[in-house]
Amino acid sequence: MNEILKIKNIKYRYPSYPGLDFPMLLKGINLSVKEGEFKIILGKPESGKSTLIKIILSLIPRYTHGEISGEVFYNGTNIENYKPYELIQKIGAVFQDPDEQIFTTSCESELAFPLESLGIDRKKIVERIEFALKTMAIGSLNQRNPASLSGGEKKKLLAACLYAVDPGIWLLDEILDELDPEAAEDIVGRLLKDKKTVILFSSKMLSIFKHISAHILILSDGKIIDTKNMDKTEFSNLLLKEGLAIDTSSSWKKSEIISDSGHLITISDLKYKYPLNDKFNLEIDNFHLGKGEIVAIAGRNGSGKSTLGKLISGLKQKEDGNLTIEEGDVSSCGYLFQNPDYQIFLPTVREELSLGLKLSNSVIEETISRFSLPAGDVPPSLMSYGARKRLQGAVYYLLNRNIYILDEADAGLSLMDFEKLISNLYSKNKGIIIISHNIDLCSRYADRVYLLDNGKIVKTFKDNLSGTLNSYFNSGEYIL
Repeated sequence: MNEILKIKNIKYRYPSYPGLDFPMLLKGINLSVKEGEFKIILGKPESGKSTLIKIILSLIPRYTHGEISGEVFYNGTNIENYKPYELIQKIGAVFQDPDEQIFTTSCESELAFPLESLGIDRKKIVERIEFALKTMAIGSLNQRNPASLSGGEKKKLLAACLYAVDPGIWLLDEILDELDPEAAEDIVGRLLKDKKTVILFSSKMLSIFKHISAHILILSDGKIIDTKNMDKTEFSNLLLKEGLAIDTSSSWKKSEIISDSGHLITISDLKYKYPLNDKFNLEIDNFHLGKGEIVAIAGRNGSGKSTLGKLISGLKQKEDGNLTIEEGDVSSCGYLFQNPDYQIFLPTVREELSLGLKLSNSVIEETISRFSLPAGDVPPSLMSYGARKRLQGAVYYLLNRNIYILDEADAGLSLMDFEKLISNLYSKNKGIIIISHNIDLCSRYADRVYLLDNGKIVKTFKDNLSGTLNSYFNSGEYIL
Protein backbone atom coordinates (compact mmCIF):
# COMPACT_ATOMS: atom_id res chain seq x y z
CA MET A 1 0.00 0.00 0.00
CA ASN A 2 1.17 3.51 -0.78
CA GLU A 3 1.99 5.93 2.04
CA ILE A 4 -0.67 8.63 1.72
CA LEU A 5 0.15 10.71 4.84
CA LYS A 6 3.51 11.37 6.45
CA ILE A 7 3.94 13.52 9.56
CA LYS A 8 7.54 14.33 10.45
CA ASN A 9 8.51 15.69 13.86
CA ILE A 10 5.60 18.13 14.27
CA LYS A 11 5.99 20.44 17.26
CA TYR A 12 3.48 23.12 18.11
CA ARG A 13 2.73 25.74 20.76
CA TYR A 14 -0.31 28.04 20.73
CA PRO A 15 0.39 31.78 20.96
CA SER A 16 0.20 33.16 24.49
CA TYR A 17 -2.53 35.50 25.68
CA PRO A 18 -2.90 37.59 28.86
CA GLY A 19 -3.39 35.11 31.69
CA LEU A 20 -2.84 32.11 29.43
CA ASP A 21 0.69 31.04 28.61
CA PHE A 22 0.47 27.82 26.63
CA PRO A 23 3.21 25.20 27.05
CA MET A 24 4.48 23.20 24.09
CA LEU A 25 1.50 21.03 23.16
CA LEU A 26 2.92 18.72 20.48
CA LYS A 27 6.52 17.72 21.13
CA GLY A 28 7.52 15.73 18.08
CA ILE A 29 4.68 13.88 16.35
CA ASN A 30 5.73 11.27 13.80
CA LEU A 31 3.11 9.27 11.95
CA SER A 32 2.86 7.29 8.74
CA VAL A 33 -0.51 6.33 7.25
CA LYS A 34 -0.88 4.03 4.26
CA GLU A 35 -3.78 4.11 1.84
CA GLY A 36 -6.74 2.12 3.20
CA GLU A 37 -5.47 2.04 6.79
CA PHE A 38 -7.77 2.63 9.78
CA LYS A 39 -5.97 4.22 12.73
CA ILE A 40 -7.38 5.23 16.11
CA ILE A 41 -5.63 7.92 18.14
CA LEU A 42 -6.73 8.02 21.77
CA GLY A 43 -5.88 10.95 24.01
CA LYS A 44 -7.39 12.72 26.98
CA PRO A 45 -8.86 16.21 26.51
CA GLU A 46 -6.24 18.94 25.91
CA SER A 47 -3.73 16.33 24.69
CA GLY A 48 -3.64 17.91 21.21
CA LYS A 49 -5.90 15.67 19.11
CA SER A 50 -7.98 18.46 17.56
CA THR A 51 -4.86 20.57 17.12
CA LEU A 52 -3.15 17.77 15.20
CA ILE A 53 -6.19 17.51 12.91
CA LYS A 54 -6.03 21.22 12.14
CA ILE A 55 -2.31 21.00 11.40
CA ILE A 56 -2.92 18.15 8.94
CA LEU A 57 -5.66 20.26 7.33
CA SER A 58 -3.23 23.20 7.12
CA LEU A 59 -5.59 25.32 9.24
CA ILE A 60 -2.80 25.69 11.79
CA PRO A 61 -0.80 27.91 11.72
CA ARG A 62 -2.61 29.56 8.78
CA TYR A 63 -5.42 30.90 11.01
CA THR A 64 -4.07 30.58 14.56
CA HIS A 65 -0.38 31.45 14.27
CA GLY A 66 1.72 30.02 17.08
CA GLU A 67 5.11 28.31 17.12
CA ILE A 68 5.36 25.32 14.77
CA SER A 69 8.03 23.13 13.24
CA GLY A 70 8.05 19.88 11.29
CA GLU A 71 6.38 18.81 8.05
CA VAL A 72 3.21 17.11 6.80
CA PHE A 73 3.14 15.34 3.43
CA TYR A 74 0.17 14.13 1.39
CA ASN A 75 1.21 11.59 -1.26
CA GLY A 76 4.78 12.83 -0.96
CA THR A 77 3.96 16.53 -1.40
CA ASN A 78 4.24 19.00 1.48
CA ILE A 79 0.73 20.27 2.32
CA GLU A 80 2.10 23.83 2.27
CA ASN A 81 2.30 23.49 -1.51
CA TYR A 82 -1.45 22.85 -1.84
CA LYS A 83 -4.04 25.60 -2.10
CA PRO A 84 -6.94 25.30 0.39
CA TYR A 85 -9.47 24.24 -2.26
CA GLU A 86 -7.09 21.50 -3.42
CA LEU A 87 -6.85 20.07 0.11
CA ILE A 88 -10.66 19.78 0.37
CA GLN A 89 -10.54 16.89 -2.10
CA LYS A 90 -7.54 15.26 -0.43
CA ILE A 91 -8.17 15.55 3.32
CA GLY A 92 -11.63 15.81 4.91
CA ALA A 93 -12.63 16.12 8.54
CA VAL A 94 -15.57 15.94 10.92
CA PHE A 95 -14.82 18.23 13.86
CA GLN A 96 -15.67 17.51 17.47
CA ASP A 97 -18.23 20.33 17.48
CA PRO A 98 -20.40 19.81 14.37
CA ASP A 99 -21.81 23.35 14.60
CA GLU A 100 -18.37 24.65 13.54
CA GLN A 101 -18.89 23.11 10.08
CA ILE A 102 -22.56 23.54 9.27
CA PHE A 103 -23.38 26.59 7.13
CA THR A 104 -26.73 26.12 5.38
CA THR A 105 -30.40 25.73 6.27
CA SER A 106 -31.13 22.27 4.87
CA CYS A 107 -29.28 18.95 4.95
CA GLU A 108 -29.49 18.66 1.18
CA SER A 109 -27.91 22.08 0.62
CA GLU A 110 -25.24 21.26 3.21
CA LEU A 111 -24.21 18.29 1.10
CA ALA A 112 -24.30 20.38 -2.08
CA PHE A 113 -22.24 23.25 -0.63
CA PRO A 114 -18.71 21.72 -0.89
CA LEU A 115 -19.52 20.14 -4.26
CA GLU A 116 -20.71 23.43 -5.72
CA SER A 117 -17.61 25.14 -4.30
CA LEU A 118 -15.48 22.66 -6.25
CA GLY A 119 -17.35 23.42 -9.49
CA ILE A 120 -18.69 19.89 -9.91
CA ASP A 121 -21.27 19.30 -12.63
CA ARG A 122 -24.88 19.63 -11.41
CA LYS A 123 -25.87 16.12 -12.49
CA LYS A 124 -22.94 14.63 -10.56
CA ILE A 125 -23.81 16.75 -7.53
CA VAL A 126 -27.32 15.27 -7.47
CA GLU A 127 -25.92 11.75 -7.83
CA ARG A 128 -23.38 12.26 -5.04
CA ILE A 129 -25.98 13.74 -2.69
CA GLU A 130 -28.32 10.79 -3.22
CA PHE A 131 -25.46 8.35 -2.66
CA ALA A 132 -24.30 10.11 0.53
CA LEU A 133 -27.81 10.30 2.00
CA LYS A 134 -28.38 6.62 1.30
CA THR A 135 -24.97 5.59 2.64
CA MET A 136 -25.52 7.38 5.97
CA ALA A 137 -29.20 6.33 6.08
CA ILE A 138 -30.37 9.93 6.54
CA GLY A 139 -32.53 10.32 3.45
CA SER A 140 -35.49 11.29 5.63
CA LEU A 141 -33.55 14.30 6.90
CA ASN A 142 -32.71 15.82 3.51
CA GLN A 143 -35.10 18.80 3.84
CA ARG A 144 -34.60 19.31 7.59
CA ASN A 145 -32.74 22.34 8.90
CA PRO A 146 -29.49 21.06 10.45
CA ALA A 147 -30.14 23.32 13.45
CA SER A 148 -33.12 21.08 14.31
CA LEU A 149 -31.04 17.88 14.34
CA SER A 150 -29.62 16.11 17.37
CA GLY A 151 -25.86 16.16 17.91
CA GLY A 152 -25.55 12.62 16.56
CA GLU A 153 -27.63 13.41 13.49
CA LYS A 154 -25.41 16.42 12.76
CA LYS A 155 -22.36 14.15 12.83
CA LYS A 156 -24.07 11.72 10.45
CA LEU A 157 -24.74 14.66 8.13
CA LEU A 158 -21.09 15.72 8.17
CA ALA A 159 -19.99 12.15 7.54
CA ALA A 160 -22.35 12.15 4.55
CA CYS A 161 -20.65 15.35 3.34
CA LEU A 162 -17.34 13.48 3.35
CA TYR A 163 -18.91 10.64 1.38
CA ALA A 164 -20.13 13.19 -1.16
CA VAL A 165 -16.68 14.82 -1.54
CA ASP A 166 -14.79 11.50 -1.10
CA PRO A 167 -11.41 12.82 0.12
CA GLY A 168 -8.32 10.64 0.23
CA ILE A 169 -8.07 10.83 4.04
CA TRP A 170 -10.85 11.02 6.62
CA LEU A 171 -10.06 12.74 9.96
CA LEU A 172 -12.83 12.04 12.49
CA ASP A 173 -12.74 13.94 15.79
CA GLU A 174 -14.90 12.26 18.47
CA ILE A 175 -17.44 11.32 15.78
CA LEU A 176 -18.80 8.32 17.73
CA ASP A 177 -19.49 10.12 21.02
CA GLU A 178 -23.05 11.21 20.26
CA LEU A 179 -24.07 8.24 18.09
CA ASP A 180 -26.20 5.33 19.22
CA PRO A 181 -24.42 1.93 19.22
CA GLU A 182 -25.96 0.75 15.96
CA ALA A 183 -25.15 3.99 14.10
CA ALA A 184 -21.56 3.89 15.37
CA GLU A 185 -21.15 0.29 14.18
CA ASP A 186 -22.72 1.13 10.82
CA ILE A 187 -20.37 4.07 10.17
CA VAL A 188 -17.22 2.25 11.27
CA GLY A 189 -18.22 -0.91 9.40
CA ARG A 190 -18.92 1.04 6.22
CA LEU A 191 -15.58 2.85 6.36
CA LEU A 192 -13.75 -0.44 6.86
CA LYS A 193 -15.71 -2.14 4.07
CA ASP A 194 -15.04 0.73 1.66
CA LYS A 195 -11.34 0.69 2.63
CA LYS A 196 -11.32 4.41 3.39
CA THR A 197 -8.13 5.85 4.87
CA VAL A 198 -9.25 6.92 8.34
CA ILE A 199 -7.74 8.46 11.46
CA LEU A 200 -10.35 8.42 14.22
CA PHE A 201 -9.61 10.52 17.33
CA SER A 202 -11.26 9.76 20.68
CA SER A 203 -11.01 10.80 24.33
CA LYS A 204 -11.98 7.35 25.56
CA MET A 205 -11.54 3.68 24.77
CA LEU A 206 -14.96 2.72 23.38
CA SER A 207 -16.23 -0.86 23.29
CA ILE A 208 -16.47 -0.80 19.49
CA PHE A 209 -12.69 -0.38 19.21
CA LYS A 210 -12.19 -3.84 20.70
CA HIS A 211 -14.09 -5.49 17.86
CA ILE A 212 -12.55 -3.88 14.77
CA SER A 213 -9.24 -4.29 13.03
CA ALA A 214 -7.56 -0.95 13.61
CA HIS A 215 -4.15 0.28 14.69
CA ILE A 216 -4.48 2.03 18.08
CA LEU A 217 -2.14 4.85 19.05
CA ILE A 218 -2.16 7.03 22.17
CA LEU A 219 -1.32 10.73 22.21
CA SER A 220 0.33 11.48 25.54
CA ASP A 221 2.49 14.38 26.67
CA GLY A 222 2.80 15.68 23.14
CA LYS A 223 4.01 12.42 21.57
CA ILE A 224 2.55 9.31 19.95
CA ILE A 225 2.73 5.99 21.82
CA ASP A 226 2.32 2.92 19.59
CA THR A 227 0.38 0.10 21.30
CA LYS A 228 0.88 -2.49 18.56
CA ASN A 229 3.40 -4.58 20.48
CA MET A 230 1.87 -4.16 23.95
CA ASP A 231 0.31 -7.11 25.72
CA LYS A 232 -3.22 -6.81 27.08
CA THR A 233 -2.14 -5.94 30.63
CA GLU A 234 0.33 -3.26 29.54
CA PHE A 235 -2.27 -1.72 27.22
CA SER A 236 -4.98 -1.72 29.92
CA ASN A 237 -2.66 -0.13 32.47
CA LEU A 238 -1.75 2.62 30.00
CA LEU A 239 -5.43 3.35 29.32
CA LEU A 240 -6.11 3.64 33.05
CA LYS A 241 -3.07 5.86 33.58
CA GLU A 242 -4.19 8.25 30.83
CA GLY A 243 -7.79 8.33 32.07
CA LEU A 244 -9.04 6.78 28.81
CA ALA A 245 -10.71 3.88 30.59
CA ILE A 246 -12.25 3.19 33.99
CA ASP A 247 -11.17 0.35 36.23
CA THR A 248 -14.30 -1.78 35.92
CA SER A 249 -13.04 -4.16 38.61
CA SER A 250 -13.79 -1.45 41.17
CA SER A 251 -17.40 -0.39 41.63
CA TRP A 252 -18.32 3.28 41.39
CA LYS A 253 -19.68 4.47 44.69
CA LYS A 254 -21.93 7.38 45.36
CA SER A 255 -21.35 9.57 48.38
CA GLU A 256 -22.78 8.40 51.70
CA ILE A 257 -26.16 9.90 50.81
CA ILE A 258 -29.05 7.48 51.03
CA SER A 259 -31.81 8.11 48.50
CA ASP A 260 -35.28 8.16 50.06
CA SER A 261 -38.64 7.20 48.64
CA GLY A 262 -39.61 10.71 47.58
CA HIS A 263 -39.68 11.68 43.91
CA LEU A 264 -38.06 14.80 42.51
CA ILE A 265 -39.79 14.27 39.15
CA THR A 266 -43.01 12.43 38.35
CA ILE A 267 -44.31 12.17 34.76
CA SER A 268 -47.45 10.50 33.44
CA ASP A 269 -49.17 10.67 30.04
CA LEU A 270 -46.86 13.46 28.87
CA LYS A 271 -47.31 14.55 25.25
CA TYR A 272 -45.36 16.88 22.98
CA LYS A 273 -45.36 17.46 19.22
CA TYR A 274 -42.92 19.50 17.16
CA PRO A 275 -44.76 22.17 15.14
CA LEU A 276 -43.05 21.38 11.82
CA ASN A 277 -42.46 17.65 12.20
CA ASP A 278 -45.52 15.45 11.72
CA LYS A 279 -43.44 12.27 11.91
CA PHE A 280 -42.42 12.62 15.56
CA ASN A 281 -44.51 12.76 18.74
CA LEU A 282 -43.21 12.40 22.27
CA GLU A 283 -45.53 10.34 24.49
CA ILE A 284 -44.17 9.40 27.92
CA ASP A 285 -46.54 7.20 29.92
CA ASN A 286 -44.48 6.92 33.10
CA PHE A 287 -41.16 8.35 34.28
CA HIS A 288 -39.78 9.29 37.66
CA LEU A 289 -36.58 10.43 39.34
CA GLY A 290 -36.14 9.80 43.06
CA LYS A 291 -34.25 11.98 45.50
CA GLY A 292 -30.56 11.12 45.44
CA GLU A 293 -31.11 8.90 42.38
CA ILE A 294 -29.31 8.76 39.04
CA VAL A 295 -31.26 7.59 36.02
CA ALA A 296 -30.17 7.35 32.40
CA ILE A 297 -32.12 7.89 29.18
CA ALA A 298 -30.80 5.92 26.20
CA GLY A 299 -32.01 5.39 22.65
CA ARG A 300 -31.22 6.01 19.02
CA ASN A 301 -30.39 9.42 17.59
CA GLY A 302 -33.62 11.37 17.21
CA SER A 303 -35.62 9.13 19.57
CA GLY A 304 -36.62 12.04 21.83
CA LYS A 305 -34.05 11.95 24.65
CA SER A 306 -33.09 15.63 24.49
CA THR A 307 -36.71 16.63 23.91
CA LEU A 308 -37.72 14.90 27.15
CA GLY A 309 -34.87 16.58 29.00
CA LYS A 310 -35.90 20.00 27.69
CA LEU A 311 -39.52 19.44 28.73
CA ILE A 312 -38.43 18.55 32.25
CA SER A 313 -36.22 21.65 32.47
CA GLY A 314 -38.88 23.97 31.04
CA LEU A 315 -37.04 24.71 27.80
CA LYS A 316 -40.06 23.28 25.98
CA GLN A 317 -43.69 23.38 27.02
CA LYS A 318 -45.75 20.18 27.19
CA GLU A 319 -49.01 19.91 25.27
CA ASP A 320 -50.74 17.53 27.65
CA GLY A 321 -50.16 15.23 30.59
CA ASN A 322 -48.61 15.56 34.03
CA LEU A 323 -45.07 16.70 34.84
CA THR A 324 -44.53 17.36 38.53
CA ILE A 325 -41.29 18.61 40.03
CA GLU A 326 -41.11 18.41 43.80
CA GLU A 327 -39.25 20.99 45.89
CA GLY A 328 -39.53 23.71 43.27
CA ASP A 329 -40.35 24.28 39.62
CA VAL A 330 -38.47 23.93 36.34
CA SER A 331 -36.04 26.65 37.47
CA SER A 332 -34.64 24.11 39.92
CA CYS A 333 -33.34 22.05 36.97
CA GLY A 334 -29.86 22.49 35.57
CA TYR A 335 -29.74 21.39 31.92
CA LEU A 336 -26.26 20.88 30.44
CA PHE A 337 -26.59 21.14 26.66
CA GLN A 338 -24.80 18.76 24.30
CA ASN A 339 -22.92 21.79 22.96
CA PRO A 340 -21.35 23.78 25.82
CA ASP A 341 -21.10 26.90 23.66
CA TYR A 342 -24.88 27.31 23.91
CA GLN A 343 -24.38 28.19 27.60
CA ILE A 344 -21.01 29.93 27.76
CA PHE A 345 -20.94 33.58 26.74
CA LEU A 346 -18.89 35.69 29.19
CA PRO A 347 -15.31 36.94 28.64
CA THR A 348 -13.53 34.95 31.38
CA VAL A 349 -13.85 31.76 33.42
CA ARG A 350 -14.24 33.77 36.63
CA GLU A 351 -17.10 35.86 35.22
CA GLU A 352 -18.82 32.75 33.89
CA LEU A 353 -18.64 31.06 37.30
CA SER A 354 -19.80 34.06 39.30
CA LEU A 355 -22.64 35.33 37.10
CA GLY A 356 -25.54 36.30 39.36
CA LEU A 357 -23.82 34.87 42.45
CA LYS A 358 -22.04 36.60 45.32
CA LEU A 359 -19.07 34.29 45.67
CA SER A 360 -15.80 34.78 47.46
CA ASN A 361 -12.60 34.48 45.47
CA SER A 362 -11.71 31.36 47.48
CA VAL A 363 -14.93 29.60 46.33
CA ILE A 364 -14.17 30.47 42.71
CA GLU A 365 -10.61 29.19 42.99
CA GLU A 366 -11.73 25.99 44.72
CA THR A 367 -14.24 25.35 41.93
CA ILE A 368 -11.61 26.02 39.26
CA SER A 369 -9.39 23.42 40.91
CA ARG A 370 -12.23 20.94 41.45
CA PHE A 371 -13.17 20.97 37.74
CA SER A 372 -9.57 21.18 36.45
CA LEU A 373 -10.13 24.54 34.76
CA PRO A 374 -7.42 27.03 33.72
CA ALA A 375 -6.95 30.35 35.54
CA GLY A 376 -9.97 32.52 36.25
CA ASP A 377 -9.00 35.29 33.81
CA VAL A 378 -8.74 32.89 30.83
CA PRO A 379 -11.31 33.43 28.03
CA PRO A 380 -13.45 30.28 27.54
CA SER A 381 -13.17 30.79 23.76
CA LEU A 382 -9.49 29.82 24.02
CA MET A 383 -10.20 26.63 25.97
CA SER A 384 -10.59 23.17 24.49
CA TYR A 385 -14.03 21.62 23.88
CA GLY A 386 -13.54 19.30 26.88
CA ALA A 387 -12.51 22.19 29.15
CA ARG A 388 -15.62 24.13 28.09
CA LYS A 389 -17.68 21.06 29.03
CA ARG A 390 -16.07 21.05 32.48
CA LEU A 391 -16.75 24.78 32.83
CA GLN A 392 -20.38 24.12 31.94
CA GLY A 393 -20.55 21.56 34.76
CA ALA A 394 -18.80 23.91 37.19
CA VAL A 395 -21.37 26.67 36.58
CA TYR A 396 -24.24 24.38 37.52
CA TYR A 397 -22.31 23.00 40.47
CA LEU A 398 -22.24 26.54 41.88
CA LEU A 399 -25.87 27.24 40.95
CA ASN A 400 -26.80 24.31 43.22
CA ARG A 401 -29.85 22.98 41.36
CA ASN A 402 -32.11 20.24 42.70
CA ILE A 403 -31.95 18.29 39.43
CA TYR A 404 -29.13 18.00 36.90
CA ILE A 405 -29.77 16.85 33.33
CA LEU A 406 -26.57 15.91 31.51
CA ASP A 407 -27.20 15.76 27.76
CA GLU A 408 -24.32 13.79 26.19
CA ALA A 409 -22.03 15.33 28.81
CA ASP A 410 -19.49 12.55 28.24
CA ALA A 411 -18.87 13.71 24.64
CA GLY A 412 -15.35 15.13 24.44
CA LEU A 413 -14.52 14.13 28.02
CA SER A 414 -12.29 11.33 29.18
CA LEU A 415 -14.01 8.69 31.30
CA MET A 416 -12.10 9.97 34.32
CA ASP A 417 -13.34 13.53 33.73
CA PHE A 418 -16.91 12.31 33.32
CA GLU A 419 -16.75 10.38 36.57
CA LYS A 420 -15.45 13.49 38.36
CA LEU A 421 -18.32 15.52 36.88
CA ILE A 422 -20.90 13.00 38.10
CA SER A 423 -19.28 12.80 41.54
CA ASN A 424 -19.12 16.59 41.94
CA LEU A 425 -22.77 17.12 41.01
CA TYR A 426 -23.99 14.16 43.04
CA SER A 427 -22.19 15.49 46.11
CA LYS A 428 -24.92 18.14 46.22
CA ASN A 429 -27.40 15.35 47.16
CA LYS A 430 -29.52 15.93 44.07
CA GLY A 431 -31.10 13.84 41.36
CA ILE A 432 -29.24 13.36 38.09
CA ILE A 433 -30.51 12.39 34.63
CA ILE A 434 -27.84 11.15 32.22
CA ILE A 435 -28.67 11.28 28.50
CA SER A 436 -26.10 9.17 26.71
CA HIS A 437 -25.52 6.59 23.99
CA ASN A 438 -22.70 5.00 25.95
CA ILE A 439 -24.19 1.81 27.40
CA ASP A 440 -21.15 1.22 29.61
CA LEU A 441 -21.59 4.63 31.23
CA CYS A 442 -25.33 4.14 31.69
CA SER A 443 -24.85 0.78 33.38
CA ARG A 444 -22.04 2.04 35.62
CA TYR A 445 -23.60 5.19 37.01
CA ALA A 446 -27.38 4.85 36.75
CA ASP A 447 -29.82 3.24 39.18
CA ARG A 448 -32.27 2.78 36.33
CA VAL A 449 -32.17 3.12 32.53
CA TYR A 450 -35.09 4.20 30.34
CA LEU A 451 -34.86 3.18 26.68
CA LEU A 452 -36.66 5.43 24.18
CA ASP A 453 -37.83 4.62 20.67
CA ASN A 454 -39.59 7.17 18.47
CA GLY A 455 -40.74 9.26 21.41
CA LYS A 456 -41.87 6.43 23.68
CA ILE A 457 -40.30 4.54 26.58
CA VAL A 458 -40.16 0.96 25.36
CA LYS A 459 -38.03 -0.64 28.05
CA THR A 460 -36.88 0.07 31.60
CA PHE A 461 -33.81 -1.61 33.07
CA LYS A 462 -33.35 -1.78 36.85
CA ASP A 463 -31.39 -4.84 37.99
CA ASN A 464 -27.87 -6.00 37.08
CA LEU A 465 -27.62 -3.13 34.62
CA SER A 466 -24.22 -3.98 33.17
CA GLY A 467 -25.07 -7.59 32.33
CA THR A 468 -28.70 -6.96 31.37
CA LEU A 469 -28.00 -3.99 29.10
CA ASN A 470 -25.12 -5.62 27.26
CA SER A 471 -27.08 -8.84 26.85
CA TYR A 472 -30.04 -6.90 25.47
CA PHE A 473 -28.04 -4.86 22.98
CA ASN A 474 -26.06 -7.89 21.79
CA SER A 475 -29.04 -10.23 21.49
CA GLY A 476 -30.63 -8.68 18.41
CA GLU A 477 -33.68 -7.72 20.48
CA TYR A 478 -32.54 -4.12 20.17
CA ILE A 479 -34.39 -3.20 17.00
CA LEU A 480 -34.82 0.53 17.50
